[in-house]
Amino acid sequence: GQTLSQEAVNAVNEVRARVGLPGISVNSGQQLFQAIINERRLELAFEQVRRRDIARWGIGPQVLPGKFIAGKHELLPIPQ
Repeated sequence: GQTLSQEAVNAVNEVRARVGLPGISVNSGQQLFQAIINERRLELAFEQVRRRDIARWGIGPQVLPGKFIAGKHELLPIPQ
């Protein structure tokens, strides 16, 4: 069978093919992760999920320097 990373590349390419974009090819897990980050950023623009993705992946301080405080902005408010 296929490796997990090849399945992920195939899934990203399936989404890209749906809108006529060329497929991706990656040589490492880090490149695959960056491709997934970019694809979610493009595919889910204006869907209100970016902040949660940034917090979940632990990349807030790098993506939003000065606006994302580690240890604070990963938390969601508790409704009353």
